[in-house]
Amino acid sequence: MRTQKIPELLAPFPPLVNQFAEQSKENTRKWVRKFRLHEGSDYDAYLKDNLTYMTARFYPTASQERFFIADQFNTLLFAMDDRMDHQDNKDLIISSRERFSKFIDACLLIMKGEYDAPLPPTGHLAALNDVWSKVKTISTPAWQAKFTAGIRKMFDAALWAHDNFSARQIPSVAGFYTMRPFLGAAHTSSDMIEIIEQVYIPNTILELPYFQEITRLCQITVCLANDMFSVMKEIGHQDYHNMVLIMMREHDINLKQAMKQTRRLYTADMRQFLRLMSIHSHQLFTGYETEIQRYKQCLQAIMRGNIDWSTKETNRYPNFVYGVQKRVKRNEI
Repeated sequence: MRTQKIPELLAPFPPLVNQFAEQSKENTRKWVRKFRLHEGSDYDAYLKDNLTYMTARFYPTASQERFFIADQFNTLLFAMDDRMDHQDNKDLIISSRERFSKFIDACLLIMKGEYDAPLPPTGHLAALNDVWSKVKTISTPAWQAKFTAGIRKMFDAALWAHDNFSARQIPSVAGFYTMRPFLGAAHTSSDMIEIIEQVYIPNTILELPYFQEITRLCQITVCLANDMFSVMKEIGHQDYHNMVLIMMREHDINLKQAMKQTRRLYTADMRQFLRLMSIHSHQLFTGYETEIQRYKQCLQAIMRGNIDWSTKETNRYPNFVYGVQKRVKRNEI
């Protein structure tokens, strides 16, 4: 498989890492083994993914307790995503739409506290029940309801992708651009800022167009960067829900040209984010100036952290060279 060259992406923010990363890595590994989320060669792949450092870069100033929870939750989301993504070798969960829908319903019932059937001791549902019980200790019922609605959007996007694959239908660039943050669960990372980084801003402020837009731009730039980093992996798994591959199809261009088009789209969105960052919006909301500044910094940490983790700290995305130096291969991090 050929190697893709990816020029350095615009992300002029400081690189940060949570001080509890190494402690959380071992704690989460024990948790993964306890619930048997990965076994055999899948467990080896999980170790090389080094997901803890992604979370450590997303939430660099979180307390130990909250960071441990975020690390476990993100690890579970990735475990679910891997089972839902590999269309070349369908997992039991997505072997049929009916089975997939039942799994989704069970997850949502657990998060709503309405699941009344016996849970198995291991597996995704058991792990979700465990980590969600921890999330509930550091969040309000209102936040839990909002976050559960966001998880519903993630699953709706996964069903949309499942149906597209079954119908051999590739979405348009515009349609995929809208769905991509939910398909990649990027919205969950920004939603978790409140409880993991303890940034408390009323919904009446966060729901204003300005804050909705900077949050959306954070999410979509993370996804576009990910699509460039992961394109060779997704070709291998026959998963064409990737902006680079959709650009190729819609514009009838080759892979190199599609990478350039995707990078242009990323850069345009990043520049718009930077323009909005230059607006001193925090000065408009007396009493929330510090919290709004922290929220913006958290969005920046997610955007920069995604690039640093993807290019330096994980083996999840193979066959690319980033910037001027060749990406370092590591057997296990």
